[in-house]
Amino acid sequence: MDSLPTPESVRGGIYLFLKRNFHLLKSPVIEVGSKVASFHKDWANNKIQCGKIGLKHVGVDLSEGHGVDVVGNILGPPVEREHKILQQEFRGAILSESLEHISDPCKALLWVKSVLASGSSILITTPFGFPVHGFPDDYWRFTPSGMSQLALKAGLRVSHVEEINPITITISDHGVRNVTRRLPLTIGCVMEKL
Repeated sequence: MDSLPTPESVRGGIYLFLKRNFHLLKSPVIEVGSKVASFHKDWANNKIQCGKIGLKHVGVDLSEGHGVDVVGNILGPPVEREHKILQQEFRGAILSESLEHISDPCKALLWVKSVLASGSSILITTPFGFPVHGFPDDYWRFTPSGMSQLALKAGLRVSHVEEINPITITISDHGVRNVTRRLPLTIGCVMEKL
């Protein structure tokens, strides 16, 4: 069995946020950005984690790989019309470390909303104090207020948002040296389709 990440690590915080909130999901679950990198362990594979609690998982990503059932771009032609597996109504969604890679995150949330049943939950984690990285590109960082605005624009409700594993940094701010600030590494959010 893969050893779990330490709770204070970036991946550990993400894992614990998802684990605490998986009970909000019902089967079937759709995950956008589901490809699991080869260096990730089983605990980072949401298909495996969903399976452990009896949830059917369907993964969508831009390229083939572990955790991917459908290759497609949710911002492109209607993916759900092209793939029979996506013609069902989903009762939960996961966007873990993927929203920052989507050029139009509001449009992405509207697409997710369109394939979800009313009352479904969406679990989102997205980096905040983390280096810019590709896969294939990196567009955004969201504050908790930014997540609330995205939800509002997509017609979703935020039921919970939190800063995951904040670190303390010391900066110069407005000419004042050695100012201490909290910098969350990740933002975790639970949204609901009403």
